[in-house]
Amino acid sequence: MIRIAALLILFFGSILPGFCQGGEDWGPYELPDKVMEMPEELRPGNLFEGYRPLQLHVKWHTIPHWLAGDWVSSQYRMLKSWDHNSGAYYTMPSSSNVYQHDHMGDLRDAKGTVWMALISPEITDVDMGAEIDCQNVIAIKVAKAEERSFALRKRIFHVEFDKQSRKINDAYTEERITEYALAAPTVVVAAVFNRFYDCYGNMTATTNGGRKLSREREFVNVPARNQVDLVLSLREHLQNVGLGDLIAY
Repeated sequence: MIRIAALLILFFGSILPGFCQGGEDWGPYELPDKVMEMPEELRPGNLFEGYRPLQLHVKWHTIPHWLAGDWVSSQYRMLKSWDHNSGAYYTMPSSSNVYQHDHMGDLRDAKGTVWMALISPEITDVDMGAEIDCQNVIAIKVAKAEERSFALRKRIFHVEFDKQSRKINDAYTEERITEYALAAPTVVVAAVFNRFYDCYGNMTATTNGGRKLSREREFVNVPARNQVDLVLSLREHLQNVGLGDLIAY
């Protein structure tokens, strides 16, 4: 446990900027100052009737062998936050109990390398008690791919609506980058960089923090996910990029 704690400190200290550099110190990744507006029907005051259908995108990328599998975390530790409306800059660390599940990797190729399908859109409902936070990953890509670290970048629509009336109480966009690194054989640490925007695309807050993830399940091949035939999709991808000799199924 001491070793893991030390690795957490070293990892976050190496990729998060110093605490005393001021409000322009967002972190190692560039985040946009403004994003596209959310559709009119998703804004507060309207009744939530679901997201507009979007064209399905499936991209493939290899991931490190140590990251393949299913991971869970139960706590998020915020290290820094900036309120762009007031200009306030906070460096007092705080923790909150937030359960999160991370699925990493879908299929092995003929040489044993693990590939992950990057699927968008991807819709998930988060129960908040009297409200539902309906999250839609509208874009996802790999931001970093190295032997000892791997990062995913997502743009997510959030629509928070009342369970009974379905009236939208809040709607915003999140830009999220999660950078994973191995801390122990069954433990991964993740640095998380977020920026939030109101429904008109104006930035409202930026936060930096981290999570400690424990392995929930070893990697297994996943033939289908989100109604996508992953076996067929990966086969087509490998053929298209000239790697047909890696097709295992």
